[in-house]
Amino acid sequence: MVILRPILTVIAISTINTFCVIPYIIDDKKLLQHRVQIDEINRSIAKLQGKN
Repeated sequence: MVILRPILTVIAISTINTFCVIPYIIDDKKLLQHRVQIDEINRSIAKLQGKN
């Protein structure tokens, strides 16, 4: 069971991500906005970590 737990976690995360992405695939503009938001979040995280 200990070995299975991380695998199940990965499957759960990828399933959740798939469900989150499906609505954005339908609307390309929203998908683009979502990607921009992720980029902005990643930049601010990098700044907080002092990587920028």
